[in-house]
Amino acid sequence: MTIRSFKDIFDEAEKHPELHKELAILEFTEELWRVMQEKGVSGTELGRRIGSSQAYISRVLNGGANFTLGTMTKLAMGLGMELKMHLAPSNAATVWRDVYTMHSRAAEAGGSVIKREFTDAPPRALQFAAAPSTPRGSAAITSEEGTNGAAASAA
Repeated sequence: MTIRSFKDIFDEAEKHPELHKELAILEFTEELWRVMQEKGVSGTELGRRIGSSQAYISRVLNGGANFTLGTMTKLAMGLGMELKMHLAPSNAATVWRDVYTMHSRAAEAGGSVIKREFTDAPPRALQFAAAPSTPRGSAAITSEEGTNGAAASAA
């Protein structure tokens, strides 16, 4: 009998889609729980909002429910949120940032507003530069030639 290291076992597990599915479920349910806590929404209240029961919400949060993208969308909407997803290279770290545009409902409700300006800069190797995080910070995208590709500033 060959003894394998934890790293070998984990490397083998990473090759199976089932592991990645379970990690995605865990990520979603942790985010769902975080938003529920931030908004002060109980499982009973979320269940009422989506036409379900508190018991179902508990099963979702405990990983015991087999839910669909439709259910994920319904849960997000029940919290006044949207479900956002994207595909990323397997070796990439993903960082999410929510940005409110001038035409969003959040801006109308007094949220932060990002002003966007675009020019006809060529889409060559863009470099990203951002000012330090301040209430009135700004960010700019410039090409290697130093011409503005886009600029954003918090109002």
